[in-house]
Amino acid sequence: MAMAVFGMGVVVAPVIGPTLGGWITDNFSWGWIFFINVPIGMVALLLTSPLVHDPPYLVRKSLGQDFQVDYMGFGLLALGLGSLEIVLDEGQRKDWLSSNYIVTFAILTAVCLVGVVIWELRQKQPVIDFHVLKERNFALATGSMLVLGFVLYGSTMLLPLFLQTLLGYTAMLSGMVLSPGGIAVCVAMPVVGMLLRRYQARWLVIFGVAVSAAGLMAMSRFTLQLDYATAVRTRIVQSFGLAFLFVPISTVAFMRIPRERMNYATGLFNLARNIGGSSGIAATTTMLARRAQYHQSVLVSHLTPYDPAYRDALAKAAMALQAGGSSGSDAAAQAQGMIYGTLLKQSSMLAFADAFWVMGMLFLVIIPLMFLIRKVPPVRGPVMVE
Repeated sequence: MAMAVFGMGVVVAPVIGPTLGGWITDNFSWGWIFFINVPIGMVALLLTSPLVHDPPYLVRKSLGQDFQVDYMGFGLLALGLGSLEIVLDEGQRKDWLSSNYIVTFAILTAVCLVGVVIWELRQKQPVIDFHVLKERNFALATGSMLVLGFVLYGSTMLLPLFLQTLLGYTAMLSGMVLSPGGIAVCVAMPVVGMLLRRYQARWLVIFGVAVSAAGLMAMSRFTLQLDYATAVRTRIVQSFGLAFLFVPISTVAFMRIPRERMNYATGLFNLARNIGGSSGIAATTTMLARRAQYHQSVLVSHLTPYDPAYRDALAKAAMALQAGGSSGSDAAAQAQGMIYGTLLKQSSMLAFADAFWVMGMLFLVIIPLMFLIRKVPPVRGPVMVE
Protein backbone atom coordinates (compact mmCIF):
# COMPACT_ATOMS: atom_id res chain seq x y z
CA MET A 1 0.00 0.00 0.00
CA ALA A 2 2.92 2.33 0.71
CA MET A 3 4.22 1.64 -2.81
CA ALA A 4 0.75 2.41 -4.15
CA VAL A 5 0.73 5.84 -2.50
CA PHE A 6 4.29 6.48 -3.70
CA GLY A 7 3.40 5.29 -7.21
CA MET A 8 0.56 7.82 -7.42
CA GLY A 9 3.12 10.59 -7.55
CA VAL A 10 5.24 8.80 -10.14
CA VAL A 11 2.31 8.30 -12.52
CA VAL A 12 0.18 11.37 -11.81
CA ALA A 13 2.99 13.93 -12.05
CA PRO A 14 3.61 13.43 -15.81
CA VAL A 15 -0.15 13.71 -16.32
CA ILE A 16 -0.64 16.94 -14.37
CA GLY A 17 2.47 18.50 -15.92
CA PRO A 18 1.06 18.98 -19.46
CA THR A 19 -2.11 20.59 -18.11
CA LEU A 20 -0.26 23.04 -15.89
CA GLY A 21 2.31 23.68 -18.62
CA GLY A 22 -0.46 24.24 -21.15
CA TRP A 23 -2.19 26.78 -18.90
CA ILE A 24 1.07 28.68 -18.37
CA THR A 25 1.87 28.58 -22.11
CA ASP A 26 -1.56 29.85 -23.14
CA ASN A 27 -1.79 32.57 -20.52
CA PHE A 28 1.82 33.71 -20.14
CA SER A 29 4.77 32.36 -22.13
CA TRP A 30 6.24 28.91 -22.72
CA GLY A 31 9.47 30.04 -21.06
CA TRP A 32 7.71 30.31 -17.71
CA ILE A 33 7.12 26.53 -17.55
CA PHE A 34 10.75 26.05 -16.52
CA PHE A 35 10.14 28.02 -13.32
CA ILE A 36 7.69 25.35 -12.09
CA ASN A 37 10.70 23.62 -10.57
CA VAL A 38 11.50 26.57 -8.29
CA PRO A 39 8.56 26.45 -5.82
CA ILE A 40 8.29 22.66 -6.05
CA GLY A 41 12.01 22.30 -5.40
CA MET A 42 11.84 24.63 -2.40
CA VAL A 43 8.94 22.66 -0.89
CA ALA A 44 10.81 19.40 -1.53
CA LEU A 45 13.89 20.72 0.28
CA LEU A 46 11.85 21.96 3.22
CA LEU A 47 10.03 18.63 3.58
CA THR A 48 13.05 16.41 2.97
CA SER A 49 15.18 17.94 5.71
CA PRO A 50 12.91 17.18 8.69
CA LEU A 51 11.14 14.08 7.36
CA VAL A 52 13.63 11.99 5.36
CA HIS A 53 16.41 10.23 7.28
CA ASP A 54 18.79 7.41 6.49
CA PRO A 55 17.88 4.10 8.17
CA PRO A 56 20.29 2.97 10.92
CA TYR A 57 22.05 0.40 8.73
CA LEU A 58 23.13 3.17 6.33
CA VAL A 59 24.41 5.58 8.97
CA ARG A 60 28.22 5.41 9.08
CA LYS A 61 30.16 6.17 12.25
CA SER A 62 33.03 7.82 10.43
CA LEU A 63 32.31 9.27 7.04
CA GLY A 64 35.98 9.91 6.26
CA GLN A 65 37.14 6.34 7.04
CA ASP A 66 34.21 4.20 5.89
CA PHE A 67 33.01 6.05 2.83
CA GLN A 68 34.84 7.00 -0.35
CA VAL A 69 33.31 8.76 -3.33
CA ASP A 70 33.76 6.86 -6.57
CA TYR A 71 34.73 9.86 -8.68
CA MET A 72 35.76 7.81 -11.71
CA GLY A 73 32.48 5.89 -11.79
CA PHE A 74 30.48 9.05 -11.25
CA GLY A 75 32.36 10.84 -14.04
CA LEU A 76 31.95 8.00 -16.53
CA LEU A 77 28.26 7.72 -15.71
CA ALA A 78 27.60 11.45 -15.99
CA LEU A 79 29.51 11.76 -19.27
CA GLY A 80 27.87 8.66 -20.73
CA LEU A 81 24.33 9.66 -19.82
CA GLY A 82 24.91 13.26 -20.90
CA SER A 83 26.19 12.10 -24.28
CA LEU A 84 23.24 9.74 -24.59
CA GLU A 85 20.82 12.61 -24.00
CA ILE A 86 22.51 14.66 -26.72
CA VAL A 87 22.21 11.75 -29.15
CA LEU A 88 18.54 11.20 -28.33
CA ASP A 89 17.58 14.88 -28.37
CA GLU A 90 19.52 15.95 -31.46
CA GLY A 91 19.54 12.72 -33.46
CA GLN A 92 16.41 13.27 -35.54
CA ARG A 93 17.22 16.93 -36.17
CA LYS A 94 20.71 16.06 -37.46
CA ASP A 95 19.68 12.86 -39.30
CA TRP A 96 21.29 10.51 -36.81
CA LEU A 97 24.48 8.72 -37.93
CA SER A 98 24.83 10.80 -41.10
CA SER A 99 26.03 13.58 -38.78
CA ASN A 100 29.59 13.48 -37.45
CA TYR A 101 28.33 15.38 -34.40
CA ILE A 102 25.92 12.56 -33.49
CA VAL A 103 28.46 9.84 -34.34
CA THR A 104 30.99 11.43 -31.97
CA PHE A 105 28.59 11.52 -29.05
CA ALA A 106 27.28 8.03 -29.85
CA ILE A 107 30.83 6.66 -29.61
CA LEU A 108 31.38 8.62 -26.39
CA THR A 109 28.14 7.18 -24.99
CA ALA A 110 29.14 3.61 -25.80
CA VAL A 111 32.67 3.95 -24.44
CA CYS A 112 31.58 5.64 -21.19
CA LEU A 113 28.63 3.35 -20.43
CA VAL A 114 30.62 0.18 -21.15
CA GLY A 115 33.47 1.65 -19.13
CA VAL A 116 31.27 2.44 -16.15
CA VAL A 117 29.94 -1.14 -16.06
CA ILE A 118 33.45 -2.61 -16.12
CA TRP A 119 34.71 -0.11 -13.54
CA GLU A 120 31.78 -0.40 -11.14
CA LEU A 121 31.90 -4.20 -11.08
CA ARG A 122 35.37 -3.94 -9.51
CA GLN A 123 34.57 -1.34 -6.84
CA LYS A 124 33.72 -2.00 -3.20
CA GLN A 125 31.62 1.19 -2.94
CA PRO A 126 30.33 1.79 -6.48
CA VAL A 127 28.05 4.57 -7.63
CA ILE A 128 25.87 1.88 -9.24
CA ASP A 129 26.03 -1.69 -8.00
CA PHE A 130 25.35 -3.82 -11.07
CA HIS A 131 25.59 -6.98 -8.97
CA VAL A 132 21.97 -6.49 -7.93
CA LEU A 133 21.02 -7.50 -11.47
CA LYS A 134 22.03 -11.06 -10.56
CA GLU A 135 18.68 -11.26 -8.76
CA ARG A 136 16.43 -12.47 -11.58
CA ASN A 137 13.24 -10.80 -10.42
CA PHE A 138 14.97 -7.45 -10.08
CA ALA A 139 16.60 -7.73 -13.52
CA LEU A 140 13.31 -8.62 -15.21
CA ALA A 141 11.42 -5.91 -13.33
CA THR A 142 14.06 -3.33 -14.31
CA GLY A 143 13.72 -4.39 -17.95
CA SER A 144 9.95 -4.05 -17.65
CA MET A 145 10.37 -0.57 -16.16
CA LEU A 146 12.60 0.40 -19.10
CA VAL A 147 9.83 -0.60 -21.52
CA LEU A 148 7.21 1.09 -19.35
CA GLY A 149 9.15 4.37 -19.30
CA PHE A 150 9.62 4.16 -23.07
CA VAL A 151 5.89 3.75 -23.72
CA LEU A 152 4.64 6.07 -20.95
CA TYR A 153 6.73 9.10 -21.94
CA GLY A 154 6.46 8.40 -25.65
CA SER A 155 2.67 8.20 -25.59
CA THR A 156 2.40 11.16 -23.19
CA MET A 157 4.29 13.21 -25.77
CA LEU A 158 2.29 11.83 -28.72
CA LEU A 159 -1.25 12.64 -27.68
CA PRO A 160 -0.88 16.40 -26.94
CA LEU A 161 1.25 16.82 -30.06
CA PHE A 162 -1.43 15.17 -32.17
CA LEU A 163 -4.21 17.25 -30.65
CA GLN A 164 -2.38 20.56 -31.07
CA THR A 165 -0.79 20.13 -34.50
CA LEU A 166 -3.60 18.33 -36.34
CA LEU A 167 -6.79 19.19 -34.46
CA GLY A 168 -5.92 22.74 -33.44
CA TYR A 169 -6.31 22.26 -29.67
CA THR A 170 -4.73 24.84 -27.39
CA ALA A 171 -1.97 23.72 -25.02
CA MET A 172 -4.41 24.01 -22.11
CA LEU A 173 -7.13 21.97 -23.81
CA SER A 174 -4.75 19.22 -24.85
CA GLY A 175 -3.54 19.05 -21.26
CA MET A 176 -7.13 18.69 -20.11
CA VAL A 177 -7.42 15.57 -22.25
CA LEU A 178 -4.66 13.99 -20.16
CA SER A 179 -5.89 15.11 -16.73
CA PRO A 180 -8.83 12.67 -16.32
CA GLY A 181 -6.34 9.86 -16.80
CA GLY A 182 -4.52 11.12 -13.71
CA ILE A 183 -7.75 10.94 -11.73
CA ALA A 184 -8.22 7.34 -12.90
CA VAL A 185 -4.73 6.51 -11.64
CA CYS A 186 -5.42 8.12 -8.23
CA VAL A 187 -8.56 6.03 -7.84
CA ALA A 188 -7.01 2.78 -9.05
CA MET A 189 -3.66 2.86 -7.21
CA PRO A 190 -5.02 2.14 -3.70
CA VAL A 191 -7.18 -0.62 -5.19
CA VAL A 192 -4.06 -2.17 -6.69
CA GLY A 193 -2.38 -2.03 -3.29
CA MET A 194 -5.26 -4.04 -1.81
CA LEU A 195 -5.34 -6.51 -4.71
CA LEU A 196 -1.67 -7.33 -4.10
CA ARG A 197 -2.81 -8.94 -0.84
CA ARG A 198 -4.85 -11.48 -2.80
CA TYR A 199 -3.21 -11.96 -6.18
CA GLN A 200 0.29 -12.46 -7.51
CA ALA A 201 1.94 -9.31 -8.82
CA ARG A 202 2.51 -10.84 -12.26
CA TRP A 203 -1.22 -11.21 -12.95
CA LEU A 204 -1.89 -7.59 -12.08
CA VAL A 205 0.95 -6.51 -14.38
CA ILE A 206 -0.40 -8.63 -17.24
CA PHE A 207 -3.87 -7.13 -16.74
CA GLY A 208 -2.48 -3.60 -16.68
CA VAL A 209 -0.40 -4.16 -19.82
CA ALA A 210 -3.41 -5.55 -21.67
CA VAL A 211 -5.61 -2.59 -20.70
CA SER A 212 -2.97 0.04 -21.54
CA ALA A 213 -2.17 -1.65 -24.84
CA ALA A 214 -5.89 -1.69 -25.67
CA GLY A 215 -6.04 2.06 -25.00
CA LEU A 216 -3.07 2.69 -27.30
CA MET A 217 -4.56 0.48 -30.01
CA ALA A 218 -7.75 2.54 -29.77
CA MET A 219 -5.64 5.68 -30.26
CA SER A 220 -4.18 4.15 -33.41
CA ARG A 221 -7.68 4.36 -34.91
CA PHE A 222 -7.98 8.11 -34.35
CA THR A 223 -8.99 10.25 -37.31
CA LEU A 224 -9.02 13.97 -38.05
CA GLN A 225 -12.70 13.95 -37.00
CA LEU A 226 -11.83 12.89 -33.44
CA ASP A 227 -14.00 14.48 -30.73
CA TYR A 228 -12.88 15.56 -27.27
CA ALA A 229 -14.86 12.92 -25.36
CA THR A 230 -13.35 10.03 -27.34
CA ALA A 231 -9.83 11.35 -26.78
CA VAL A 232 -10.48 11.57 -23.02
CA ARG A 233 -11.98 8.06 -22.84
CA THR A 234 -9.06 6.40 -24.59
CA ARG A 235 -6.57 8.23 -22.37
CA ILE A 236 -8.49 7.10 -19.27
CA VAL A 237 -8.31 3.48 -20.47
CA GLN A 238 -4.57 3.73 -21.02
CA SER A 239 -3.98 5.44 -17.66
CA PHE A 240 -6.16 2.95 -15.79
CA GLY A 241 -3.91 0.17 -17.04
CA LEU A 242 -0.80 2.07 -15.93
CA ALA A 243 -2.08 2.02 -12.35
CA PHE A 244 -1.71 -1.78 -12.39
CA LEU A 245 1.93 -1.63 -13.47
CA PHE A 246 4.06 0.57 -11.23
CA VAL A 247 3.22 -0.94 -7.86
CA PRO A 248 3.31 -4.66 -8.83
CA ILE A 249 6.52 -4.20 -10.86
CA SER A 250 8.12 -2.41 -7.91
CA THR A 251 6.97 -5.20 -5.58
CA VAL A 252 8.53 -7.81 -7.85
CA ALA A 253 11.74 -5.78 -8.14
CA PHE A 254 12.50 -5.21 -4.46
CA MET A 255 10.97 -8.26 -2.79
CA ARG A 256 14.27 -10.19 -2.71
CA ILE A 257 16.75 -7.31 -2.48
CA PRO A 258 18.63 -7.07 0.88
CA ARG A 259 17.88 -3.81 2.65
CA GLU A 260 21.57 -2.87 2.70
CA ARG A 261 21.57 -2.81 -1.12
CA MET A 262 18.16 -1.23 -1.53
CA ASN A 263 19.61 2.20 -2.32
CA TYR A 264 21.67 0.78 -5.21
CA ALA A 265 18.67 -1.14 -6.52
CA THR A 266 16.38 1.89 -6.31
CA GLY A 267 18.84 4.07 -8.21
CA LEU A 268 19.26 1.52 -11.00
CA PHE A 269 15.50 0.93 -11.17
CA ASN A 270 14.74 4.65 -11.54
CA LEU A 271 17.60 5.09 -14.02
CA ALA A 272 16.02 2.44 -16.25
CA ARG A 273 12.71 4.30 -16.21
CA ASN A 274 14.35 7.64 -17.06
CA ILE A 275 16.47 6.19 -19.88
CA GLY A 276 13.37 4.47 -21.23
CA GLY A 277 11.49 7.77 -21.15
CA SER A 278 14.20 9.69 -23.01
CA SER A 279 14.55 6.91 -25.58
CA GLY A 280 10.78 6.74 -26.01
CA ILE A 281 10.47 10.43 -26.80
CA ALA A 282 13.40 10.32 -29.24
CA ALA A 283 12.17 7.17 -30.97
CA THR A 284 8.63 8.54 -31.24
CA THR A 285 9.83 11.80 -32.78
CA THR A 286 11.88 9.91 -35.36
CA MET A 287 9.04 7.52 -36.10
CA LEU A 288 6.61 10.38 -36.72
CA ALA A 289 8.97 12.07 -39.18
CA ARG A 290 9.86 8.90 -41.09
CA ARG A 291 6.33 7.49 -41.26
CA ALA A 292 4.90 10.86 -42.34
CA GLN A 293 7.38 10.91 -45.22
CA TYR A 294 6.44 7.36 -46.17
CA HIS A 295 2.70 8.00 -46.15
CA GLN A 296 3.18 11.25 -48.03
CA SER A 297 5.06 9.43 -50.81
CA VAL A 298 2.28 6.83 -51.04
CA LEU A 299 -0.54 9.39 -51.10
CA VAL A 300 1.23 11.65 -53.61
CA SER A 301 1.24 8.78 -56.10
CA HIS A 302 -2.54 9.20 -56.38
CA LEU A 303 -2.39 12.93 -57.16
CA THR A 304 -2.17 12.49 -60.93
CA PRO A 305 -4.45 13.66 -63.76
CA TYR A 306 -5.15 9.98 -64.44
CA ASP A 307 -6.84 9.47 -61.05
CA PRO A 308 -10.61 10.14 -61.32
CA ALA A 309 -11.03 10.91 -57.63
CA TYR A 310 -8.25 13.48 -57.76
CA ARG A 311 -9.64 15.14 -60.89
CA ASP A 312 -13.10 15.31 -59.34
CA ALA A 313 -11.83 16.78 -56.04
CA LEU A 314 -9.69 19.31 -57.91
CA ALA A 315 -12.61 20.43 -60.07
CA LYS A 316 -14.96 20.83 -57.10
CA ALA A 317 -12.40 22.81 -55.10
CA ALA A 318 -11.69 25.09 -58.07
CA MET A 319 -15.40 25.71 -58.62
CA ALA A 320 -15.87 26.59 -54.94
CA LEU A 321 -12.96 29.02 -55.09
CA GLN A 322 -14.25 30.61 -58.27
CA ALA A 323 -17.61 31.05 -56.61
CA GLY A 324 -15.76 32.89 -53.85
CA GLY A 325 -14.33 35.39 -56.33
CA SER A 326 -11.05 33.86 -57.49
CA SER A 327 -10.09 33.85 -61.16
CA GLY A 328 -9.94 30.56 -63.08
CA SER A 329 -6.14 30.32 -63.02
CA ASP A 330 -5.90 31.37 -59.36
CA ALA A 331 -8.66 28.95 -58.40
CA ALA A 332 -6.85 26.05 -60.09
CA ALA A 333 -3.59 26.82 -58.29
CA GLN A 334 -5.32 27.34 -54.95
CA ALA A 335 -7.27 24.09 -55.36
CA GLN A 336 -4.06 22.14 -55.84
CA GLY A 337 -2.59 23.80 -52.77
CA MET A 338 -5.68 22.91 -50.70
CA ILE A 339 -5.55 19.26 -51.76
CA TYR A 340 -1.84 19.03 -51.07
CA GLY A 341 -2.39 20.57 -47.62
CA THR A 342 -5.03 17.93 -46.93
CA LEU A 343 -2.57 15.26 -48.07
CA LEU A 344 0.03 16.51 -45.59
CA LYS A 345 -2.46 16.38 -42.74
CA GLN A 346 -3.56 12.89 -43.68
CA SER A 347 0.02 11.63 -43.91
CA SER A 348 0.73 13.08 -40.45
CA MET A 349 -2.45 11.48 -39.12
CA LEU A 350 -1.37 8.08 -40.45
CA ALA A 351 2.09 8.58 -38.90
CA PHE A 352 0.52 9.24 -35.49
CA ALA A 353 -1.64 6.13 -35.92
CA ASP A 354 1.46 4.06 -36.66
CA ALA A 355 3.25 5.44 -33.61
CA PHE A 356 0.33 4.64 -31.29
CA TRP A 357 0.15 1.12 -32.73
CA VAL A 358 3.86 0.51 -32.21
CA MET A 359 3.62 1.76 -28.62
CA GLY A 360 0.73 -0.61 -27.94
CA MET A 361 2.56 -3.60 -29.42
CA LEU A 362 5.76 -2.72 -27.56
CA PHE A 363 3.86 -2.72 -24.29
CA LEU A 364 3.04 -6.40 -24.81
CA VAL A 365 6.77 -7.22 -24.50
CA ILE A 366 6.33 -6.97 -20.72
CA ILE A 367 3.92 -9.94 -20.61
CA PRO A 368 6.43 -12.73 -21.40
CA LEU A 369 8.87 -11.18 -18.90
CA MET A 370 6.29 -11.71 -16.16
CA PHE A 371 6.26 -15.45 -16.81
CA LEU A 372 10.04 -15.58 -16.29
CA ILE A 373 10.02 -14.09 -12.79
CA ARG A 374 10.17 -16.24 -9.70
CA LYS A 375 6.80 -16.59 -8.04
CA VAL A 376 6.05 -13.69 -5.71
CA PRO A 377 3.26 -14.63 -3.30
CA PRO A 378 0.53 -12.12 -2.43
CA VAL A 379 1.59 -9.64 0.24
CA ARG A 380 -0.36 -10.40 3.40
CA GLY A 381 1.21 -8.01 5.85
CA PRO A 382 -0.63 -6.37 8.75
CA VAL A 383 -3.04 -3.57 8.02
CA MET A 384 -1.83 -0.20 9.32
CA VAL A 385 -4.43 1.44 11.56
CA GLU A 386 -4.24 4.83 13.18
